[in-house]
Amino acid sequence: ELEEPPPETKPKTLEDIKKEDEVIAKAKASMKAGAAATEPPQPPVPVKETPPAEPPPKAETEGTKVLAPMPGLIIRYDVKVGDEVKEGDNIVVLEAMKMAIDLPATVSGRITEINFKAGDNVARDDVLAVIV
Repeated sequence: ELEEPPPETKPKTLEDIKKEDEVIAKAKASMKAGAAATEPPQPPVPVKETPPAEPPPKAETEGTKVLAPMPGLIIRYDVKVGDEVKEGDNIVVLEAMKMAIDLPATVSGRITEINFKAGDNVARDDVLAVIV
């Protein structure tokens, strides 16, 4: 003796499908009637796309550039403009790929430029600082 399956698991008959189609048609008709009673939809307002703002071109700077080796986020600078650094001194800490990366000075000299601040996102090969 087999149990009767629950009604939600029974297959649909052609009559059930016709009833569902009628309900759907009535719902669509009432939606159209309701939409006709209200104001007609306004056409979308075109939005002007503005190109991304490009940083102003900088004059070529003399000196050694400290470049970002990969895209990341500036955590902090360990120097400021005017500081004297020796080769190997840490200049900036960059967060990339969930790691903090110390970027050292490749030459001895004085910091003449710092182009970003803590919290800024940088792209690969952005000039983070300049040493003269």
